[in-house]
Amino acid sequence: SMSSFYGMAGAAAWCLGNVAEAVGQWRNGLESSYADTDGLGIHLPLLLLTASILRPGSFETQMALRILRKKARDHRVQEWPGPIALLALGEICKGQLQNHCSAADDLQTQDREWLATFYEAVLTYRVGESAILKRTMQSLADIASPPWANQEFFLVRMWSEEFFIARHEAV
Repeated sequence: SMSSFYGMAGAAAWCLGNVAEAVGQWRNGLESSYADTDGLGIHLPLLLLTASILRPGSFETQMALRILRKKARDHRVQEWPGPIALLALGEICKGQLQNHCSAADDLQTQDREWLATFYEAVLTYRVGESAILKRTMQSLADIASPPWANQEFFLVRMWSEEFFIARHEAV
């Protein structure tokens, strides 16, 4: 089994308003035979952290952070999307995360910036900035904005659980 299957199943449940099922899928995915494309397995713990912040009581924030801390011991955490976990753990600041967004090509850089913005908004919400979360999710989900005109960007984002969560939270 691949963690990405659990990731998307959880995103679908999230969008249907079934947070418990979403969290269940993401938790089950932690035991997958194959981790996400980074090989580190950071993606599902980040989704669990998102659930714990956006829907308090759905998953224990400290548990999500413990899972991320364990994953962050791997040297590959410096590779994308590992720096998002480092931001969540307070090991780097937003400026340092932005430095990690630079990639070999513009599409990959743009995709990383989108994902970084998503998680920055979630983490900001954790400290009580609900208006910022809503505005950011609306902006991220606005497929009429210029980045979405690029078909490759559109396809990359459509394969992302965070896109569907952003659209759901934007409403």
